Amino acid sequence: MRHEMLHHQGASHSDAVLGRVVTGGVLGGLPGLLLIAVPVLLAALDLISADQSQIGFLGVPLMIVGIFIGAVLGAGRECSVAVIVGVGAGLVLGLMVGGVLAANGVLPGLWLVIVPSGMIGGGAVGALRSGPQRTS
Repeated sequence: MRHEMLHHQGASHSDAVLGRVVTGGVLGGLPGLLLIAVPVLLAALDLISADQSQIGFLGVPLMIVGIFIGAVLGAGRECSVAVIVGVGAGLVLGLMVGGVLAANGVLPGLWLVIVPSGMIGGGAVGALRSGPQRTS
């Protein structure tokens, strides 16, 4: 009975950290995503010029840095190194896949979805891998 209780507590702790990492990554990337999307939308509606919409490019590094910071803060002390490694691996993998797709003419802007998804997914995998190990 005691072993089952400890096993359940470890699993729920791991799930809680995973939830915090994903939530932190999403919330951290949101300001950058808004800085990308809002000028594009305003330019499409002819409310600002195309030159003015170029400010949206500042959102890309802001989104990447925000995901890093949000995911690491969500992880806390327990697994922050593993989350950093996971988010970095997701960034590299997302850039590689997005670059290959863009080079082949397959939806060139798709990397704006693949990179943040890969980063958040990589952080989640890092959080799960560094959690308490199950011994049953």
